[in-house]
Amino acid sequence: MARAHKVKAAKAPEKQDLPAAKGFEIIYSQQDSDFVTGRAYSNPRFFTTPRHGVSKVYIVGDWPNIREAYEALGVEVEQLDKAPEPEITAPPLSEELAKTIQETFD
Repeated sequence: MARAHKVKAAKAPEKQDLPAAKGFEIIYSQQDSDFVTGRAYSNPRFFTTPRHGVSKVYIVGDWPNIREAYEALGVEVEQLDKAPEPEITAPPLSEELAKTIQETFD
């Protein structure tokens, strides 16, 4: 007959004072292109529960269930009329290149 071995429970690590994690902003939108770099997106059709760690929510469209869920957690919610425009940046033109372009169109 086999003997049962007693297993010692692992000691839980002591609680450490860790810096608070920085929250992230999320945009609930059904857009399929022109995403703003550095922003988290989620399709509101698939919303079931609020995401952990969100510091601010942007909603495009009428999604009262999303607004209510985040506001109940004390998270700021902002309604947008349309999806945010991505930033388009171009390197500065040299004077010579700008002059050449202008001459082309004159």
